[in-house]
Amino acid sequence: MNGRWIIEAAVANKYVKYGGSACWAADGMEKDKNMLKKDLINAVTEDMEGYLKKDISQVVDIILDSIVDALAEGRRVEIRGFGSFSVRQRKARSTKNPRTGKIMDIPPRKNLHFTMSKSLKEALVRGGQ
Repeated sequence: MNGRWIIEAAVANKYVKYGGSACWAADGMEKDKNMLKKDLINAVTEDMEGYLKKDISQVVDIILDSIVDALAEGRRVEIRGFGSFSVRQRKARSTKNPRTGKIMDIPPRKNLHFTMSKSLKEALVRGGQ
């Protein structure tokens, strides 16, 4: 089974279903409920008739693993209509422990940064009204 085709079809299906906006929404989810990986798999499985949940689950795992691998290599990951992920390097710094007053050195570290796309930003504004 070609996992890339499944995702392209799923994205095309959502794109048409939500009137051309590239926002993902799980049907039947409450507003304040978190969306878990299993919820995403269930939402895609419902939209993709003819595919088994385990196949969709494998595709989601492959996508997430690919994103993690690219970020670990220091590459930027851009998903059109959703946003982009990148890794930013933070410099080493010194800070004061507020409890003890002792000066501490914090080593350099990497942080994940997400920038949402314009269409996602617009979908969030429309959804909040």
